[in-house]
Amino acid sequence: MKVREEVRKIVEAEGFSMSAVARACGISAAAVSTFLSGNYKGRNDKMERALEAFVRRHREKKAARVDLEYVHTSVSKKIHEIADMVHTDCEVGVIVGEAGVGKTYALQRYAELNPDAVFIEVDFGYSALWLFKELCREVGIEHRGQLSEMAAGIIKRLQGSGRLIVVDEAEYLPHKALELLRRVHDKAGVGMLLVGMPRLIHNLRGSRGQYAQLYSRVGVYARLEKLSPVDSKAIVGSAVTSANGVYKDFHRASEGNTRTLSKLIRRCVRVARINETAIDGELVEETAKTLLF
Repeated sequence: MKVREEVRKIVEAEGFSMSAVARACGISAAAVSTFLSGNYKGRNDKMERALEAFVRRHREKKAARVDLEYVHTSVSKKIHEIADMVHTDCEVGVIVGEAGVGKTYALQRYAELNPDAVFIEVDFGYSALWLFKELCREVGIEHRGQLSEMAAGIIKRLQGSGRLIVVDEAEYLPHKALELLRRVHDKAGVGMLLVGMPRLIHNLRGSRGQYAQLYSRVGVYARLEKLSPVDSKAIVGSAVTSANGVYKDFHRASEGNTRTLSKLIRRCVRVARINETAIDGELVEETAKTLLF
């Protein structure tokens, strides 16, 4: 059966696990495995349709995918500069910027280049307990017991290590979590980089300035600006060949926002491929209308 061969090729050649295929189809991994072996006792026609749909979607996604190269922009350079500073000097640093300027991407890149950096990306609703469980996992210690015990374990593991703890989306953290991070910095002597939206500064100060002990630890601060036209030119040039001056249209349409620019480039490349046309200012302008800013 052709669909069996198609699924096997995807699994073997592209690193898909059987579980990933099953999740995409909404069925169990055992059922997929049994079907591929030719021993499935259930509705073979139903299974075949589900896997055919998976193969079709996989091909469509692969054809539509546009990979953008990492470009070291003025924003990422500033982030790496501050990260290096607090990493080397074991200080507390704070970086703030609006959504979409490229904070997370640059931080992930820094963590890849510096394996001794501990990178935590906070989710909405993270408590101090969840944060320190994540930190325990990242530094390789048990995350059982009370919060104070986990903090003590992290301090013991990191003391004198000269490592860096990077916390992205730090504006979501409650004050208790931020205070415990301060204690880790103070007692372990490691660098600490807190990154997030501009309201992070308010959270560190407190509404009445009552968190002076925490805020006073900040030794390095930076507020990120939008991408420059030069940045946009480099990003567009990494994905769009023979773009000429069209990067100016991309920059204007994306308003210097990295995330919006990346989405716009991918969408324009796809539209150009489908219509077998070049990317020009008109296409950029029309495609930008389909994005939600």
